[in-house]
This record gives sequence, structure tokens and C-alpha cells, in this order.
Amino acid sequence: MPDDPIQLDDQGHWLDLAGFGRDAWNTWAEKELEKPFSQRKTVNLENVKIKHSDFSGFKFPSYVNFSSAEFQCHAFFSQAHFFWNVSFHGSQFAHGATFDRTIFDATAFDVTADFISAGFAKDEGCSFNGAKFDARVFFNCAQ
Repeated sequence: MPDDPIQLDDQGHWLDLAGFGRDAWNTWAEKELEKPFSQRKTVNLENVKIKHSDFSGFKFPSYVNFSSAEFQCHAFFSQAHFFWNVSFHGSQFAHGATFDRTIFDATAFDVTADFISAGFAKDEGCSFNGAKFDARVFFNCAQ
């Protein structure tokens, strides 16, 4: 394990970086946001079993792939900020997910977006500002 958790992005150890917490993750994210978009790293967590599932306040500076990920605990994305596209296609939220005050800024959902049983704060809600849905979106049982 590197002494500097930010070096974990070079190795694709995204869950290890997330395990260091929001401050370490966002320090990395702020450095990524300084780069031209084409040079930002993709966060690929496709087909991964995710035990660390508190992404509250995390900034995601480029494409994030959670396709077919298995969230083994309740997944928290409260106040997370997605600066680009994200895929949750085929993801499983074993114990639900919370997306209160989450920002999907210019996010394109080009495959079916599944927010079934996701939780959204009643007063604060969730922002889909500039989001584009090119396929079906499901909010069944979302609260």
C-alpha cells in the first residue's frame, strides 16, 4: 500500500482510495478536475463487490462505472457530485441506496437507469441538472 493514498489511482485501487475516506478521495478528485477532461481517469468498479458503500460527499470528476457492481451494504451517495457520466446498469443494492442532495451534473444515462428503492431526501431532494436520459429510467419504490 503506498504511503500516499492518492497514488492508488495509478494502480486502479479505487475501493482502497475510497476506504481512506471522503477527504482523501476529494483531494484526488480536485487534482483530476484541474486536468483537461480527456486526461481524467475513469473510475471503473464494474462487476465489483463493494463493502465500502459510503460515498457521501465524494466528487467523481469523470466517468464512473458501477455496472453490475454489488453493493453489499446500504449505499450512501448523499451530497455526492458526479461531474460526468455514471453507470449503475445492472448494479445490485442489497440493502438500498440513498441519493439525497446528490448532484448529477451533465450526466448522461445512455442505458436504463435503475433507481429502484433508492432513497431521496424529501426536503433536499436530488439534482439531475442537465442530466440526459437516453433510455428508460426506473424510480419504482424510490422514496
